[in-house]
Amino acid sequence: MTLAATNPWTPDTLFSSKSIEWATPQALFDKLDTEFHFGMDGCAQGHNAKCDIFLSPVENSLTSDWGDIILPGSTVWLNPPWGRTIGTWLAKAVQEARDSDLVVVCLIPASTDTAWWHDYVMKAAQVRFIRGRLKFIRDDGHTGPCPKGAAVVVFTRWGLAGPPSFSTMDRV
Repeated sequence: MTLAATNPWTPDTLFSSKSIEWATPQALFDKLDTEFHFGMDGCAQGHNAKCDIFLSPVENSLTSDWGDIILPGSTVWLNPPWGRTIGTWLAKAVQEARDSDLVVVCLIPASTDTAWWHDYVMKAAQVRFIRGRLKFIRDDGHTGPCPKGAAVVVFTRWGLAGPPSFSTMDRV
C-alpha cells in the first residue's frame, strides 16, 4: 500500500471536492457556542453532531423547515459540506434566517472569489475571517490542516440587507 492510499490528506482530496465532510474542531465550536448558545446543528451525522438537536441526511436539512424544529430567535450551527453544493446550503441559511427568524452561524471556506460568496455571504450580518488554518477532524479520527482559509458567517433576519460587518478571530 502506498502512503497516498492510507493518507486521507492527499492533494487529490485536499484540493478538490472529493472530501467534503469535515467535522468542526471542538474548540472552535465551544468558543462560538459560548457566544451564540446553539440550539440545533443544521448539518450533521449522529456521530459528529454538535448539538442535541441536529439534522442528518435522513431528515434532509435542505428540505426541512427549521422553524418547525426549533423556536424563532434560536441559533443554528451550520458547517455545510465544503463542496460544489455549498451555495445551496448558504441559500438555505439565508432562507431560514429570513423566514423562520433564526440566527444561522456558518463555518465556510473563505472563498471570496466565488459566486456563492457574493450571492449569499454578502447578505450576512457578520463575517469573521479566521486567522490561521483550521485542523478538521475526519470520520476516521485523523486530523489535518484545512487547505484554505475559513470564515464564520452569521445570518440574521435583520442583517440580510448587507453589507456585513467584517472582523477577524483566532482559530483557537
